[in-house]
Amino acid sequence: MQGKALDPKYSDIEILQRRRAKVTMMYVGIISIIMLFAGFTSGYILRMGQAGWDAVDLPPAFTTSTVLIVLSSFTMFWAQAAVKKNQNGAVLLGLVLTLLLGIGFAINQYIGFQQLFAQGNSFVSRNTASSWMNLLPFMHLLHLAGGLLSLLVVIFRARKGAYTAENYLGLRLSAIYWHFLDILWVYLFVFLYLIR
Repeated sequence: MQGKALDPKYSDIEILQRRRAKVTMMYVGIISIIMLFAGFTSGYILRMGQAGWDAVDLPPAFTTSTVLIVLSSFTMFWAQAAVKKNQNGAVLLGLVLTLLLGIGFAINQYIGFQQLFAQGNSFVSRNTASSWMNLLPFMHLLHLAGGLLSLLVVIFRARKGAYTAENYLGLRLSAIYWHFLDILWVYLFVFLYLIR
């Protein structure tokens, strides 16, 4: 097994157990983020029926950012498929494209916030809906920052040839988190579009 060659102090079974533990911890972290956003969206729904709620339309830049983050999942899938075939050049290209699309997403989110602010919809407003319309995407953007940092680390390691078909745990963990961020944003986008 490749992992054993990388770290001879562990047996094959210990290496597999350590990998499974890391994947499990990633899913535990994802579940905690799901709970956070479930609380936010529940609070949003509860607040809708009260005074001071004037529905806010999604800014156009949020639609563009949605397209970009969905595309970034495809490039991440490409990188994952390439690593399983030991195609390091394709892995690196897929990861760099994912990073660029993620940065494009973040830039469009910033433009979306500017569009909201230009309409008088800020974080602190008499209109509670505008506060929520800013809060939910902003919290997602904070989590996306972690995903972008993870991508930078994975790209750095991929440039050094650290990932092979037998040993690509770091890339796998980054991909799991990135796909989760994609799904989370699509959920938030649909939620904010439909429930106003």
